[in-house]
Amino acid sequence: MLNDLNRASIHASNARECLDSVGKRFGVDLASAADRAKANDDDVGSAVRALLYPAIIRSLETSDPGEDPEAHQAIKAAFAEASKQSVKILVNVSWQQSEVASLQAKTGSDVAEFVSGIMSTLNLSQAKGLTPAEIAATIVGAGLFGLGPVIYYAVKDTSTTILARVAAGIGKLGVSGWASIAGVVVVELAIFLITTNASFMGLVVNNTDSDITVKDWRKGVEDKNHHGVYINHGKMTGFMVADLKNLHSDDEVQIAGPQTMDVNGVPTEFVYMGLFYAEKRAAALFGAEGALIFKAKNNKSMPHLALAYSSPYSGSNGAAVALTSDDHSAEHWWKKLKDSLALQSSASSGAYSASVTVNSASGPEACCIAVLTGNSSSA
Repeated sequence: MLNDLNRASIHASNARECLDSVGKRFGVDLASAADRAKANDDDVGSAVRALLYPAIIRSLETSDPGEDPEAHQAIKAAFAEASKQSVKILVNVSWQQSEVASLQAKTGSDVAEFVSGIMSTLNLSQAKGLTPAEIAATIVGAGLFGLGPVIYYAVKDTSTTILARVAAGIGKLGVSGWASIAGVVVVELAIFLITTNASFMGLVVNNTDSDITVKDWRKGVEDKNHHGVYINHGKMTGFMVADLKNLHSDDEVQIAGPQTMDVNGVPTEFVYMGLFYAEKRAAALFGAEGALIFKAKNNKSMPHLALAYSSPYSGSNGAAVALTSDDHSAEHWWKKLKDSLALQSSASSGAYSASVTVNSASGPEACCIAVLTGNSSSA
Protein backbone atom coordinates (compact mmCIF):
# COMPACT_ATOMS: atom_id res chain seq x y z
CA MET A 1 0.00 0.00 0.00
CA LEU A 2 1.14 3.56 -0.64
CA ASN A 3 2.33 5.50 2.35
CA ASP A 4 1.11 9.03 2.96
CA LEU A 5 4.24 10.62 1.47
CA ASN A 6 4.02 8.67 -1.79
CA ARG A 7 0.28 9.26 -2.06
CA ALA A 8 0.76 13.01 -1.54
CA SER A 9 3.45 13.01 -4.24
CA ILE A 10 1.12 11.24 -6.70
CA HIS A 11 -1.73 13.64 -5.90
CA ALA A 12 0.59 16.61 -6.40
CA SER A 13 1.74 15.22 -9.75
CA ASN A 14 -1.85 14.66 -10.90
CA ALA A 15 -2.79 18.12 -9.69
CA ARG A 16 0.05 19.69 -11.66
CA GLU A 17 -1.12 17.86 -14.79
CA CYS A 18 -4.61 19.25 -14.25
CA LEU A 19 -3.23 22.77 -13.87
CA ASP A 20 -1.36 22.23 -17.11
CA SER A 21 -4.49 21.12 -19.00
CA VAL A 22 -6.66 23.95 -17.66
CA GLY A 23 -3.90 26.42 -18.47
CA LYS A 24 -3.63 25.17 -22.03
CA ARG A 25 -7.41 25.43 -22.41
CA PHE A 26 -7.28 29.13 -21.54
CA GLY A 27 -3.88 30.01 -22.98
CA VAL A 28 -1.93 30.55 -19.75
CA ASP A 29 0.82 28.55 -18.03
CA LEU A 30 -0.73 27.77 -14.65
CA ALA A 31 1.59 24.87 -13.85
CA SER A 32 4.72 27.00 -14.23
CA ALA A 33 3.16 29.76 -12.15
CA ALA A 34 2.46 27.23 -9.41
CA ASP A 35 6.01 25.86 -9.63
CA ARG A 36 7.55 29.33 -9.37
CA ALA A 37 5.37 30.30 -6.44
CA LYS A 38 6.17 27.08 -4.62
CA ALA A 39 9.92 27.46 -5.26
CA ASN A 40 9.88 31.05 -3.96
CA ASP A 41 7.66 30.15 -0.99
CA ASP A 42 4.96 32.47 -2.37
CA ASP A 43 1.22 31.83 -2.23
CA VAL A 44 0.49 29.23 -4.91
CA GLY A 45 -3.22 29.91 -5.03
CA SER A 46 -2.81 33.66 -5.55
CA ALA A 47 -0.26 33.14 -8.32
CA VAL A 48 -2.46 30.66 -10.18
CA ARG A 49 -5.72 32.60 -9.79
CA ALA A 50 -4.08 35.84 -10.95
CA LEU A 51 -3.51 34.18 -14.35
CA LEU A 52 -6.64 32.04 -14.57
CA TYR A 53 -9.47 34.49 -13.94
CA PRO A 54 -8.49 37.15 -16.50
CA ALA A 55 -7.96 34.36 -19.05
CA ILE A 56 -11.41 32.90 -18.37
CA ILE A 57 -13.04 36.30 -18.69
CA ARG A 58 -11.28 36.89 -22.03
CA SER A 59 -12.50 33.49 -23.22
CA LEU A 60 -16.09 34.18 -22.19
CA GLU A 61 -16.07 37.61 -23.84
CA THR A 62 -15.23 36.07 -27.21
CA SER A 63 -17.17 32.81 -27.02
CA ASP A 64 -20.59 31.79 -28.32
CA PRO A 65 -23.23 32.15 -25.55
CA GLY A 66 -24.72 28.78 -26.51
CA GLU A 67 -28.33 27.85 -25.86
CA ASP A 68 -28.80 30.14 -22.87
CA PRO A 69 -27.43 33.69 -23.32
CA GLU A 70 -28.77 34.67 -19.89
CA ALA A 71 -26.77 31.92 -18.20
CA HIS A 72 -23.69 32.81 -20.22
CA GLN A 73 -24.00 36.44 -19.11
CA ALA A 74 -24.42 35.29 -15.49
CA ILE A 75 -21.21 33.29 -15.74
CA LYS A 76 -19.31 36.27 -17.13
CA ALA A 77 -20.61 38.50 -14.33
CA ALA A 78 -19.76 35.92 -11.67
CA PHE A 79 -16.18 35.53 -12.93
CA ALA A 80 -15.72 39.29 -13.21
CA GLU A 81 -16.82 39.65 -9.59
CA ALA A 82 -14.73 36.71 -8.40
CA SER A 83 -11.60 38.06 -10.11
CA LYS A 84 -11.76 41.08 -7.80
CA GLN A 85 -12.48 39.19 -4.57
CA SER A 86 -10.42 36.96 -2.33
CA VAL A 87 -13.01 34.17 -2.27
CA LYS A 88 -13.73 32.13 -5.41
CA ILE A 89 -17.06 30.55 -6.34
CA LEU A 90 -17.17 26.73 -6.34
CA VAL A 91 -20.29 25.40 -8.05
CA ASN A 92 -22.01 22.32 -6.55
CA VAL A 93 -21.05 18.81 -7.62
CA SER A 94 -23.75 16.12 -7.97
CA TRP A 95 -23.72 12.57 -6.67
CA GLN A 96 -26.09 9.62 -6.93
CA GLN A 97 -28.16 9.42 -3.73
CA SER A 98 -27.83 5.63 -3.48
CA GLU A 99 -24.05 6.10 -3.17
CA VAL A 100 -24.12 8.57 -0.28
CA ALA A 101 -23.55 5.80 2.26
CA SER A 102 -20.34 4.86 0.45
CA LEU A 103 -19.16 8.48 0.73
CA GLN A 104 -20.02 8.50 4.41
CA ALA A 105 -18.03 5.32 4.96
CA LYS A 106 -14.81 6.70 3.47
CA THR A 107 -11.96 7.10 5.94
CA GLY A 108 -8.27 7.89 5.88
CA SER A 109 -6.63 8.24 2.49
CA ASP A 110 -9.90 7.41 0.69
CA VAL A 111 -11.21 10.86 1.64
CA ALA A 112 -8.30 12.59 -0.10
CA GLU A 113 -8.57 10.13 -3.00
CA PHE A 114 -12.16 11.26 -3.49
CA VAL A 115 -11.08 14.90 -3.78
CA SER A 116 -8.45 13.86 -6.31
CA GLY A 117 -11.06 11.83 -8.22
CA ILE A 118 -13.40 14.81 -8.54
CA MET A 119 -10.55 16.87 -9.94
CA SER A 120 -9.57 14.20 -12.46
CA THR A 121 -13.13 13.60 -13.67
CA LEU A 122 -13.87 17.27 -14.20
CA ASN A 123 -10.55 17.63 -15.99
CA LEU A 124 -12.07 15.76 -18.96
CA SER A 125 -13.38 19.02 -20.33
CA GLN A 126 -9.96 20.60 -20.16
CA ALA A 127 -7.40 17.96 -21.10
CA LYS A 128 -9.36 16.38 -23.95
CA GLY A 129 -11.44 19.35 -25.00
CA LEU A 130 -14.62 17.27 -24.87
CA THR A 131 -17.96 18.89 -25.61
CA PRO A 132 -20.66 18.62 -22.92
CA ALA A 133 -22.41 15.81 -24.82
CA GLU A 134 -19.12 13.93 -25.15
CA ILE A 135 -18.42 14.37 -21.45
CA ALA A 136 -21.87 13.03 -20.69
CA ALA A 137 -21.37 10.03 -22.95
CA THR A 138 -17.98 9.33 -21.36
CA ILE A 139 -19.33 9.51 -17.81
CA VAL A 140 -22.48 7.50 -18.49
CA GLY A 141 -20.79 5.02 -20.84
CA ALA A 142 -18.14 4.26 -18.25
CA GLY A 143 -20.77 3.70 -15.57
CA LEU A 144 -19.27 6.48 -13.50
CA PHE A 145 -22.45 7.62 -11.80
CA GLY A 146 -21.80 6.72 -8.20
CA LEU A 147 -18.10 6.89 -9.05
CA GLY A 148 -17.72 10.18 -10.89
CA PRO A 149 -19.23 13.64 -10.29
CA VAL A 150 -20.99 16.13 -12.53
CA ILE A 151 -21.15 19.88 -12.04
CA TYR A 152 -24.66 20.95 -11.07
CA TYR A 153 -26.35 23.75 -12.95
CA ALA A 154 -30.01 24.15 -12.17
CA VAL A 155 -32.09 22.92 -15.09
CA LYS A 156 -34.94 21.13 -13.33
CA ASP A 157 -36.03 18.73 -16.04
CA THR A 158 -36.97 15.13 -15.21
CA SER A 159 -38.40 14.18 -18.59
CA THR A 160 -35.19 13.28 -20.41
CA THR A 161 -32.91 10.28 -20.42
CA ILE A 162 -29.84 10.40 -18.22
CA LEU A 163 -27.53 10.99 -21.18
CA ALA A 164 -29.55 13.91 -22.47
CA ARG A 165 -30.01 15.26 -18.94
CA VAL A 166 -26.30 15.18 -18.18
CA ALA A 167 -25.56 16.87 -21.50
CA ALA A 168 -28.15 19.55 -20.62
CA GLY A 169 -26.87 19.96 -17.09
CA ILE A 170 -23.30 20.66 -18.12
CA GLY A 171 -23.97 21.91 -21.62
CA LYS A 172 -26.82 24.39 -21.28
CA LEU A 173 -24.20 27.10 -20.88
CA GLY A 174 -22.29 26.18 -24.01
CA VAL A 175 -18.91 24.49 -24.11
CA SER A 176 -17.01 27.55 -22.96
CA GLY A 177 -19.30 28.04 -19.98
CA TRP A 178 -18.89 24.45 -18.87
CA ALA A 179 -15.12 24.57 -19.33
CA SER A 180 -14.89 27.74 -17.25
CA ILE A 181 -16.92 26.41 -14.34
CA ALA A 182 -15.23 23.02 -14.35
CA GLY A 183 -11.84 24.66 -14.77
CA VAL A 184 -12.21 26.70 -11.60
CA VAL A 185 -13.17 23.65 -9.52
CA VAL A 186 -10.31 21.64 -11.06
CA VAL A 187 -7.83 24.41 -10.25
CA GLU A 188 -9.02 24.90 -6.67
CA LEU A 189 -8.77 21.17 -6.00
CA ALA A 190 -5.34 21.10 -7.64
CA ILE A 191 -4.14 24.01 -5.50
CA PHE A 192 -5.33 22.15 -2.42
CA LEU A 193 -3.50 18.97 -3.37
CA ILE A 194 -0.17 20.66 -4.08
CA THR A 195 -0.23 23.05 -1.13
CA THR A 196 1.38 21.92 2.12
CA ASN A 197 0.72 25.02 4.20
CA ALA A 198 -2.08 24.07 6.58
CA SER A 199 -5.04 24.26 4.20
CA PHE A 200 -8.43 22.55 4.57
CA MET A 201 -10.86 21.33 1.89
CA GLY A 202 -14.41 20.54 2.94
CA LEU A 203 -17.10 18.67 0.97
CA VAL A 204 -20.59 18.97 2.46
CA VAL A 205 -23.21 16.55 1.10
CA ASN A 206 -26.84 17.67 1.26
CA ASN A 207 -28.77 14.38 1.57
CA THR A 208 -32.00 16.10 2.59
CA ASP A 209 -35.08 17.33 0.75
CA SER A 210 -34.25 21.03 1.24
CA ASP A 211 -32.02 23.66 -0.31
CA ILE A 212 -29.34 24.82 2.13
CA THR A 213 -27.98 28.32 2.74
CA VAL A 214 -25.20 29.91 4.79
CA LYS A 215 -26.30 33.24 6.24
CA ASP A 216 -24.11 36.27 5.45
CA TRP A 217 -21.35 34.08 4.07
CA ARG A 218 -19.76 36.91 2.08
CA LYS A 219 -19.45 39.06 5.19
CA GLY A 220 -18.15 36.06 7.08
CA VAL A 221 -15.33 35.29 4.70
CA GLU A 222 -14.27 38.94 4.56
CA ASP A 223 -14.74 40.06 8.17
CA LYS A 224 -14.20 36.70 9.95
CA ASN A 225 -17.18 37.14 12.27
CA HIS A 226 -20.67 36.97 10.81
CA HIS A 227 -23.56 34.67 11.49
CA GLY A 228 -23.00 31.77 9.12
CA VAL A 229 -19.21 31.81 8.83
CA TYR A 230 -16.57 32.17 11.53
CA ILE A 231 -12.85 32.12 10.73
CA ASN A 232 -10.67 31.66 13.77
CA HIS A 233 -7.44 31.45 11.78
CA GLY A 234 -6.61 31.58 8.08
CA LYS A 235 -8.82 32.72 5.23
CA MET A 236 -11.61 31.28 3.09
CA THR A 237 -10.54 31.24 -0.56
CA GLY A 238 -13.27 29.09 -2.13
CA PHE A 239 -16.95 28.85 -1.23
CA MET A 240 -19.99 26.96 -2.48
CA VAL A 241 -22.94 28.12 -4.60
CA ALA A 242 -25.64 26.12 -6.38
CA ASP A 243 -26.56 28.37 -9.31
CA LEU A 244 -24.64 31.30 -10.76
CA LYS A 245 -27.87 32.86 -12.03
CA ASN A 246 -29.04 33.52 -8.47
CA LEU A 247 -25.94 35.10 -6.97
CA HIS A 248 -26.79 38.03 -4.65
CA SER A 249 -30.53 37.31 -4.95
CA ASP A 250 -33.10 36.10 -2.43
CA ASP A 251 -32.99 32.77 -4.27
CA GLU A 252 -29.25 32.20 -3.73
CA VAL A 253 -28.50 28.73 -2.35
CA GLN A 254 -25.22 27.24 -1.18
CA ILE A 255 -26.10 23.54 -1.61
CA ALA A 256 -29.02 22.48 -3.80
CA GLY A 257 -31.70 20.07 -2.67
CA PRO A 258 -32.23 16.73 -4.41
CA GLN A 259 -33.04 16.28 -8.07
CA THR A 260 -34.74 13.26 -9.64
CA MET A 261 -33.53 12.28 -13.10
CA ASP A 262 -34.73 9.60 -15.46
CA VAL A 263 -32.07 6.90 -15.82
CA ASN A 264 -33.14 4.55 -18.62
CA GLY A 265 -36.78 4.88 -17.61
CA VAL A 266 -36.10 4.63 -13.87
CA PRO A 267 -36.43 7.77 -11.70
CA THR A 268 -33.10 8.16 -9.93
CA GLU A 269 -32.31 10.58 -7.12
CA PHE A 270 -29.24 12.78 -7.16
CA VAL A 271 -27.94 14.88 -4.29
CA TYR A 272 -25.46 17.75 -4.31
CA MET A 273 -22.37 18.67 -2.40
CA GLY A 274 -20.87 22.06 -1.72
CA LEU A 275 -17.14 22.68 -1.46
CA PHE A 276 -15.17 25.15 0.61
CA TYR A 277 -11.45 25.74 0.72
CA ALA A 278 -9.66 27.46 3.61
CA GLU A 279 -5.98 28.39 3.66
CA LYS A 280 -3.51 29.86 6.09
CA ARG A 281 -2.76 33.55 5.73
CA ALA A 282 0.59 34.60 4.28
CA ALA A 283 3.35 34.57 6.91
CA ALA A 284 0.81 33.53 9.55
CA LEU A 285 1.84 31.45 12.55
CA PHE A 286 -1.41 29.50 12.48
CA GLY A 287 -3.19 27.32 9.93
CA ALA A 288 -6.83 27.32 8.83
CA GLU A 289 -9.72 26.76 11.21
CA GLY A 290 -13.24 27.95 11.83
CA ALA A 291 -16.91 26.99 11.69
CA LEU A 292 -19.92 27.16 9.34
CA ILE A 293 -23.68 27.03 9.94
CA PHE A 294 -25.88 25.44 7.25
CA LYS A 295 -29.62 26.14 7.33
CA ALA A 296 -32.57 24.88 5.30
CA LYS A 297 -33.88 27.65 3.06
CA ASN A 298 -37.58 26.89 3.43
CA ASN A 299 -37.90 24.15 6.05
CA LYS A 300 -38.28 25.30 9.66
CA SER A 301 -38.47 21.72 10.96
CA MET A 302 -34.95 20.91 9.78
CA PRO A 303 -32.17 21.51 12.30
CA HIS A 304 -29.15 23.63 11.46
CA LEU A 305 -25.85 21.87 10.79
CA ALA A 306 -22.84 23.30 12.61
CA LEU A 307 -19.49 22.21 11.19
CA ALA A 308 -16.16 23.11 12.79
CA TYR A 309 -12.86 22.34 11.05
CA SER A 310 -9.15 22.79 11.81
CA SER A 311 -5.84 22.29 10.05
CA PRO A 312 -3.30 23.87 12.42
CA TYR A 313 0.47 24.03 12.16
CA SER A 314 0.78 22.25 15.48
CA GLY A 315 -1.72 19.78 16.86
CA SER A 316 -4.05 17.54 14.90
CA ASN A 317 -6.33 18.13 11.93
CA GLY A 318 -9.95 17.55 12.85
CA ALA A 319 -13.61 18.43 12.48
CA ALA A 320 -16.83 18.19 14.47
CA VAL A 321 -20.55 18.47 13.74
CA ALA A 322 -23.66 19.36 15.72
CA LEU A 323 -27.36 19.64 14.88
CA THR A 324 -29.33 22.39 16.56
CA SER A 325 -32.58 24.33 16.31
CA ASP A 326 -31.05 27.29 18.16
CA ASP A 327 -30.12 30.32 16.11
CA HIS A 328 -26.57 30.64 17.38
CA SER A 329 -23.75 32.03 15.26
CA ALA A 330 -20.87 30.11 13.74
CA GLU A 331 -18.55 31.75 16.27
CA HIS A 332 -20.65 30.28 19.09
CA TRP A 333 -20.34 26.82 17.56
CA TRP A 334 -16.61 27.16 17.02
CA LYS A 335 -16.16 27.85 20.74
CA LYS A 336 -18.47 24.97 21.61
CA LEU A 337 -16.97 22.39 19.22
CA LYS A 338 -13.26 23.29 19.10
CA ASP A 339 -12.38 21.00 22.02
CA SER A 340 -14.11 18.01 20.41
CA LEU A 341 -12.43 18.17 16.98
CA ALA A 342 -11.51 14.66 15.82
CA LEU A 343 -11.07 12.51 12.72
CA GLN A 344 -14.73 11.45 13.00
CA SER A 345 -17.77 13.11 14.53
CA SER A 346 -21.51 12.55 14.33
CA ALA A 347 -24.75 13.99 15.63
CA SER A 348 -28.49 13.32 15.39
CA SER A 349 -31.71 15.24 15.99
CA GLY A 350 -35.06 13.60 15.35
CA ALA A 351 -35.18 12.37 11.74
CA TYR A 352 -31.89 14.06 10.89
CA SER A 353 -28.31 12.93 11.29
CA ALA A 354 -24.92 14.37 10.43
CA SER A 355 -21.42 12.99 10.22
CA VAL A 356 -17.97 14.20 9.23
CA THR A 357 -14.76 12.31 8.53
CA VAL A 358 -11.30 13.89 8.18
CA ASN A 359 -8.69 12.04 6.18
CA SER A 360 -5.69 12.37 8.50
CA ALA A 361 -4.63 13.88 11.81
CA SER A 362 -1.50 15.28 10.15
CA GLY A 363 -0.07 15.94 6.73
CA PRO A 364 -0.67 18.36 3.84
CA GLU A 365 -4.03 17.02 2.64
CA ALA A 366 -6.43 18.02 5.40
CA CYS A 367 -9.91 17.43 4.00
CA CYS A 368 -13.28 16.15 5.12
CA ILE A 369 -16.51 14.69 3.83
CA ALA A 370 -19.51 15.88 5.83
CA VAL A 371 -22.99 14.46 5.23
CA LEU A 372 -26.34 15.81 6.39
CA THR A 373 -29.19 13.28 6.03
CA GLY A 374 -32.93 13.41 6.71
CA ASN A 375 -36.22 14.65 5.32
CA SER A 376 -39.13 16.69 6.54
CA SER A 377 -41.72 13.98 5.85
CA SER A 378 -40.27 11.81 8.61
CA ALA A 379 -39.43 14.64 10.99
